[in-house]
Amino acid sequence: MSVLLDGVRITKLGWAGQRALAVEFQTIYPDRLHQLYAGRCLVGHTSQLSERRIIFQFNQTVGTPVTLNLAAVPDGEGSVEYGHLFGRLPANRFKLEWSAVGYPADADHFEIAASTEPGGEVDPEIVLQRLPYVGDGDYEWLTPYLDGSGQHKFRITPRDDSEPAGNAGPATEITVNSLLPPDDVAFNPDGSRFGLSEEAGVVTVDFSYGGV
Repeated sequence: MSVLLDGVRITKLGWAGQRALAVEFQTIYPDRLHQLYAGRCLVGHTSQLSERRIIFQFNQTVGTPVTLNLAAVPDGEGSVEYGHLFGRLPANRFKLEWSAVGYPADADHFEIAASTEPGGEVDPEIVLQRLPYVGDGDYEWLTPYLDGSGQHKFRITPRDDSEPAGNAGPATEITVNSLLPPDDVAFNPDGSRFGLSEEAGVVTVDFSYGGV
């Protein structure tokens, strides 16, 4: 594979100017150039194999967080963007944690339901997971990738071993306040992501979200 994501690690991040950040890193690839991505957007790269520092411009007005990722690429491909090859980012997932104490002997599992969109109420028909009860203690569950910023609601309901679905105990509702980057811009049939048009000196940029 041309782009490698393992074997590289950010060791230091700091200001390099009023609107610039500097990233220092370690790598196991002395024969490759290195790139820095904000999400899946290429924001900087090294130009020499020996460089271990990348400076990039930082827009403080953007209201959503973004994950910084390092990549190692073949010499001569520092400016080639590989972001479209990356998977979805772990920043769009959240861990729910809760404790179980004093549950009855017939306790069987936890049923986890969720809302279908930010700001919506929990839909009891949207059951994402049935997590086995294994005794008193601490439990955790990683959400699916969430789309859109806002309040995502989850309901954790303990159930016993009665047929067919188990009697429900007192439920706990958890709200995740998420601030997520928007979806990628989708590709056009010609492989571009943006369409440009000009009329009377006004340039219009057309695009849509939903890229992969």
